[in-house]
This record gives sequence, C-alpha cells and structure tokens, in this order.
Amino acid sequence: MRAEDLLAIDVAAEVATLCGAQIQGPWQVPAEIVRLANARGVARVEIDRVRGGFSIRCDGVLADDEELNDVVRVFDAEAPRMRRQAAIARIEAAGLSALLWAAGLPGARLRLVVRTAGGASTLEARGGRVTLRSDEPTTGPPSTLAIWRCIGLGARRAMAWLRTALRFVPIPVEICDRPVERGFPDGLYRMRITDPLVGEIALTASGDAPTLWLLEHGVLSARAVVPGFPAFSAAVEMSRGSPAGSNADELLSLI
Repeated sequence: MRAEDLLAIDVAAEVATLCGAQIQGPWQVPAEIVRLANARGVARVEIDRVRGGFSIRCDGVLADDEELNDVVRVFDAEAPRMRRQAAIARIEAAGLSALLWAAGLPGARLRLVVRTAGGASTLEARGGRVTLRSDEPTTGPPSTLAIWRCIGLGARRAMAWLRTALRFVPIPVEICDRPVERGFPDGLYRMRITDPLVGEIALTASGDAPTLWLLEHGVLSARAVVPGFPAFSAAVEMSRGSPAGSNADELLSLI
C-alpha cells in the first residue's frame, strides 16, 4: 500500500463532516440554495412546497456543466481520492457548498435541472450516489429547477427560516406564490447605506441595544447584539469582505 493511501483523507467522511459542521440542519438548505442563486446573479426565485421538501425555480443558472461534474466527482467512490478532494476545494472556492449539502446530507434527494441555450443538464443525487446527464438544446431563457427532499427536514422550521432569512435578499423571491416580506419586522424609519458597508439601517420599536443582521449574498447568516448604543437594527452585506462560504462565526469576526 502506498504512503499516500495511508495518509489520505476519507472523502466520504469529509463530506459528512462538511454537511454536519457548516449548517445546523437540513432546514437551512432551501435558504442556502437561494443564497447561491443570488450570488450567481439569477433574476428571480420561486419557492414551493413539495412532498417531503421544496421546489426552487430560478430565472438563471446556478452552476455550469464543469461545476456539476465536480459535484459528481465528489461522490464518485471509484474516483481517486485526490481528484475528489480537489473537486471539493473547487466547489467551496466557487461558493457552491449548498449543492454539496443538498446532495450529501443523510436522507437527501436532489434533482437539479439546468437549462441554457446550449442544452439541459440534469443532476440527480440519492443515497450518496450522484449522476449527471445532458439533454438536447432547449429554447427559452436560462433557468434552474431544484427539487430537494430530505428525511428529517423539518419543513415548518425550513419555511420559517426562509421567511426570516430572505427579508433582505435583493432579487424578487416568492414563497408559495407570495412575495417575501421585506425589511425589519418592527422597523419604523429606515434608510439604505453604501459606505463603509452595503446595507439597511432602521429605528426599531423594541430592543435595548443595536442588532446587526449579517448577510452573505443577501441572505441572513448571523445576528449579533452590540451593547452600549441606542437601539436600532442594521442589515449589513458581508460577502464583499469575506471568503466564499464563510460561516456565521467567521462573519461575526469581521465586525
């Protein structure tokens, strides 16, 4: 046996660790797909409930064919370990971790259909096995449809988180045919800021200290209280100063 095989990381265990350490549970995944959609510049997102999960339709492309192939490589048990680890690194650097979570969480099933003028690609993941097929060129604008289900999803919690986390996403988003509510729930006067960070500030009707909503690509990642100042709320976009895929603790450290 080669030394590199003895020292190599178990890629399946690495993916399981990423899924368990980077998100708190399956209920976060639908919002993470919307975060990816906004980061990729889609024009609109429509979210609907399906049995055991969610359907998320985007007017735009979430990942190109090479990126989808990287997702397949990660879960290919026959591929060399170094090739699989390199694929994980590329996925994380590109901010595509949401696709790893959607495909790799225990009990998850994902069907992702990406349509462009050059054709359609369908990625399917179930039971840790991921496949990708290409179809004939299609008509119409670019689009992505993600149908995601997961055992133990916690659909009510996922829906509540979507309605909270998407309050400041800059693109139009509908949940079950209704636009998401925008802004702070108890905001009175509000204003947009662009310097030193992009965001929104509001005077609020409750609270004793300022509350920061830390956004990454328009979607809530963390909240923090700053004592010693009059109460107000601020939603601040942090993606310009943070690496792709930063977790909540890393965003808080940038304050």
